Amino acid sequence: MSAITNAGFKWGENLSWAKANVFHGRNSLVYGLSATTLGCIKTLINEDSFSYKTLDLFQSTFLGLRSNQQYSIYSRKKDDDLGFDEVHRPHAANIGELACFIEKKINPIALPLTTALGNEVKESYHLIAHLANALWWRSRLFSQKISWKLFKHIPRLFQQLINSTNKNLVTNQISEIVSPSLGLIGFAFCGLFTPIKSWLKFKGTENKIIDSLASVGTATQHLIYFFKFTLPQIFHFQENNKYEHKKLFNMGICANALNIGLPIIDLLSFENGFLNKAQRLYKELASGFTMAFFSSRRYFMGKAWVDGNNNPSL
Repeated sequence: MSAITNAGFKWGENLSWAKANVFHGRNSLVYGLSATTLGCIKTLINEDSFSYKTLDLFQSTFLGLRSNQQYSIYSRKKDDDLGFDEVHRPHAANIGELACFIEKKINPIALPLTTALGNEVKESYHLIAHLANALWWRSRLFSQKISWKLFKHIPRLFQQLINSTNKNLVTNQISEIVSPSLGLIGFAFCGLFTPIKSWLKFKGTENKIIDSLASVGTATQHLIYFFKFTLPQIFHFQENNKYEHKKLFNMGICANALNIGLPIIDLLSFENGFLNKAQRLYKELASGFTMAFFSSRRYFMGKAWVDGNNNPSL
């Protein structure tokens, strides 16, 4: 959970940043868990019922609030991701500026509002609502040059990962090799197929192949997240035995596994009502574990800074 420090910009490592991470991270976690709980309950209810529509409204409201809180962290220009990009990755920062504006200002209003405009409009907007932020995170990854020659070292690195005493270093090396290429693939699939999927939803139609291709961008991102964020947590836990690292690992591995499987899940079409509900539940959990991981991660990062600097003023 260490901060990133580069010339001309210091990411994190100050009380204001830590307090923001604790406050917004905690709120984001509560809203995300609330939205996921309502979404899971929705899968058991008839979509035409009043109960379903009521839960849908509240879920969309919580999702909008979660977006506002989480991106209140990322959009900090003095000490967080958007500010880092403005200094080091201006092209990614342009996308990030739009993403943060949409997530903080538009989605908290638009997500619940679209539930009153019909299922087609709602599903169409919910797909496109987070496109800018999806493109931002992926563009950040392929800002680094892709070095295809380094891919030949991956089998050796996997072997080292099993035997090495410095597993975090090896995991970071794997992440640095695969992230630029997977980020580019994810950017292309999200940027191309998500708008098509959204348009089809708006028209009230569905194409399983398009659905699956749109999910490829999510799967590749979570493959990166496995090495970049999730796997290091279990190594941190083995080193210091702090519960938050184990908790983050458990949430992360669930999020990664579910989202990496999404392209296959989206290809499936079920006539059976039970299997259809199971498919919807799978997607709710994939989204829920992802939100829980990143919200909790920021909360723990802020709290760790405060505890490490013996500052109780939260």
